[in-house]
Order: sequence, then structure tokens, then C-alpha cells
Amino acid sequence: MLGPTLMLVLLVAPYLCSRVFRSHTNPQDSAALGVGMMLILTGSSHFFRTAEMVQMLPDFLPLRYLGVILTGVLELLLAALVVRRTTRRTAAVLTLLMLLMFLPVNLYAAWVKAPVGGHQWGVSYLFVRIPAQFIIAGWIWFWLPSRRSVNRNRLC
Repeated sequence: MLGPTLMLVLLVAPYLCSRVFRSHTNPQDSAALGVGMMLILTGSSHFFRTAEMVQMLPDFLPLRYLGVILTGVLELLLAALVVRRTTRRTAAVLTLLMLLMFLPVNLYAAWVKAPVGGHQWGVSYLFVRIPAQFIIAGWIWFWLPSRRSVNRNRLC
């Protein structure tokens, strides 16, 4: 269960630190930094645990190895884009779509007990993974920059 816990800690740590230490940092910037850090962790794991991640995908899918590598590259690209204010909205929307796309992969991986990220515990792992994924999506959605200027400072 270390994977989802670490993802959630990285996600919220910059925001919480900026609030605890009364930083004058824009809370949206701090939240975006957390999303970026989490995406760096998850994206880089695609390069270090490639063989295990390939097992998360059904055998009938072609080019599974390449798919794992490309999604790792995508996550690292999104990490870079989400911290930039000019690309944050697009990166956040793409990250939400990616999370939605990864949901069936996580379901399948738990079903077959793939040996990565807690999936080896089987379907019971989904009671941790699915809520964590929704928390991540909710965090991104909440801090998603809107077309109109919203001062979320007053919420903190």
C-alpha cells in the first residue's frame, strides 16, 4: 500500500507546507507542484518497473512494452506542463483523462494480481487504489484553473 500512500503524500505535501509555513506562494502553484511531483514518481516508475507494468495489461493488447514506456513519457511530460501556469489547465485536463483511462488497467491488474504497486494483493487492493485515484482526480479538479479568475486563497 506504499504506492498510493506515497502518491497522496507527494500530491498534498507542497500545498500543506506552503500553508503551515505561511508561505506567500499561490496555493494553486503549490497544489500544481504536488501534482507534478506525483507524476514524476509515477512516470519514472514506468522505466524502472517496466516488466512488472507490462503484466498489468491484458495479453491481447499489442505493443504492451512500448505502451508502458510511452505512458511513462506522457506522465513526465504532464508533470512538466502542470507546473507551468500557461499550460496548467490543459495538463490538468489531460491528467484527468489519463487517470480515467488508467482505471480499467488498475482493475485488470488487481484481478490478475500483477506484481506491482499492490496489485498482487488482488481485488482487495482496489479498496485502497480506487479511492486514492478519485482523491487525486478530485485534487486536480479542485485546483484546475478556470477560465475566470478564482481566488482560492480565501479558502485557505
